[in-house]
Amino acid sequence: MGRTLRQCATSAALLILLIMSTGASSASAQSDSVLHAGVRVRLKSDAGAQWVQGNILAVNDTLLTLETSPRSSPVVVSLEKITRLERSLRRSWRKRGAAIGLGIGAATGFILSATESCPPPDPENIWGDNCPDFGLAQDVIAALVVGAVGAGLGALVAPGEKWQPVTTGPLHVTVTPHAGGLRLGLSLSF
Repeated sequence: MGRTLRQCATSAALLILLIMSTGASSASAQSDSVLHAGVRVRLKSDAGAQWVQGNILAVNDTLLTLETSPRSSPVVVSLEKITRLERSLRRSWRKRGAAIGLGIGAATGFILSATESCPPPDPENIWGDNCPDFGLAQDVIAALVVGAVGAGLGALVAPGEKWQPVTTGPLHVTVTPHAGGLRLGLSLSF
């Protein structure tokens, strides 16, 4: 009876180790598939508090090489020095939102100014016409003013870039603000 119980415990322990090693390899493969050439990332390192943002040129077990700008030299960062790493899930739509808002606002301002109607003239008004018409200049100015407001609203409403945290080591700690306090997250990978 004791021997059978010991064999079951040993088999269960081996099965658990097998499951854990399979899970660890798939987690490692997932992490490797997230960080590859061409992926847009941003990071903070021990060297500075500023975000460094760019596309991955190369990554290995110890170094990450980023292209931050097409005209600048690549930035090489040690994975050990990275304190926070995030990958882009979606690019920002703010410029596109501003352009759409500008177009809609300019068209609206121009049309409203061009189709403005004046009340009939009042014969008793000694000051003359109550609704002077400045012609095309008035319509263009209205288009510029309303277009600028539309561009601002379009940029404000459009979604920004969406980022997802990426772990670089076995232990990852995150602290985020949450409804009147802080939320602490811990993750451990094998």
